Amino acid sequence: MITNILPPGVRRAHERDLALLAAIEDAAGEMFAGTSAAADMTLTTTPIDVHAAACARGSLWVAVDGDDAPLGFLLAEPVDTWLHILELDVHPDAQGRGLGAALIAAAGAAAGDFGCDRLSLTTFIDIPWNAPWYRRLGFAEIAAADQPDWLRGILRREAETGLDPANRCAMLWWL
Repeated sequence: MITNILPPGVRRAHERDLALLAAIEDAAGEMFAGTSAAADMTLTTTPIDVHAAACARGSLWVAVDGDDAPLGFLLAEPVDTWLHILELDVHPDAQGRGLGAALIAAAGAAAGDFGCDRLSLTTFIDIPWNAPWYRRLGFAEIAAADQPDWLRGILRREAETGLDPANRCAMLWWL
């Protein structure tokens, strides 16, 4: 159980945060049990070296409690003029407090640091805290014909890992 939850802050991740992110990702992943995505998913945690590389590049943000302990994180990678969100997770005990939206806002505010003018991501179409939630924040689905090759490649690799392409979409938010 998460304790000492105060109005959160969002900051770029520090090396000391990296070991804590897998537990957040695992707990958030458990929320998919019983959804349309459950049969498609083999839950794997993002390797710590991926987090470390993003931390070094400055494209890993954490939402923290009053004790500066991570409650959620956003991992992104700049690709051309797109800041692509690879992972966004908030611990279930801390959801419903605007942390996910705050992490998206932080990434959007920093996108220019990477020469990016938009955010992108891939997500599940029908799960309420996925595509419908991103739409409420201002994201829109990207038609396949409008997706750059690298983004189509991500969707293709997701399908190869067992995610049903009929349940997935790519989304974009112009900054």
